[in-house]
Amino acid sequence: MMINVIRKSLALDFARKPISRLNLVYPYYMNGEMFVEQQKRWLTFPADILEKLRFIIVDDGSPKNPAANFMADDHGRLHIELYRIEVDIPWNADGARNLGALFCINEWMFLSDIDHFLPLDSIKKIFSLEAVSFEYFFLKRLVAQSAWNDMSTLQPSRPHKSTFLIHWALYWKAGGFNEDYSGLYSMGWTFRNKVKKIGRKRMLDAYVVEFSREVMRDATTTTLPKPGKEERANMKKTLRKDRKFRKSIPANPLRFPWHKEYSSIRNMGSEAVSRAARTGGGL
Repeated sequence: MMINVIRKSLALDFARKPISRLNLVYPYYMNGEMFVEQQKRWLTFPADILEKLRFIIVDDGSPKNPAANFMADDHGRLHIELYRIEVDIPWNADGARNLGALFCINEWMFLSDIDHFLPLDSIKKIFSLEAVSFEYFFLKRLVAQSAWNDMSTLQPSRPHKSTFLIHWALYWKAGGFNEDYSGLYSMGWTFRNKVKKIGRKRMLDAYVVEFSREVMRDATTTTLPKPGKEERANMKKTLRKDRKFRKSIPANPLRFPWHKEYSSIRNMGSEAVSRAARTGGGL
């Protein structure tokens, strides 16, 4: 099954190497206008930068406005893949991240929410890095309160906890996001607690730009209820009782049906992974 693929490549490399390719992994949930805005900005990047980027969009079971309906007319210039989770599990962004991360074998990944844009300057800084695979990086954050064309209109904010740069091997060494908590809002800290035990956290001198709902009305999810303060406190209390750190990969980190909807990339090697994941067979 797909875990066999992961286990073959989980050795962390201690040699510093330049980052030559980057995967941008975004969960999507009825964020059509925001997805269009992202594509518009990606298409302004120089050709030599786009050649090094792969965009992986995972539609988290959108009941309306699926991502496939919002592909840019000239998206063929982008190395882009679109996957769809076939069931609408509330707050399953972490499961969507796991699905996207599956196809980044032995490469660096930028993981974020669809309302966070990674500008060209930040991408260039990432490509100027020499990093080791046990390091992971958080980025500064600026918030767009109105349509923005220059840095002076952006407001600084705290780094976004679900936005980081990480190597595929470290991500899966930590077991990926724990889908035991799919359906519960904001449980990504369980992954962060795991990865900090085996990785080295660093702050990157680069930034992301968050689009607020005032700028882009579907930038964030507003159609699903979030748990109240008391419910979240009870969840945390329950989790604190289980202090066992999972050092092994879960038997199946994808606990939902899914399929690939589109890929503009040829010969990328993901078909074998896809087949193994969906059938439960080996490679």
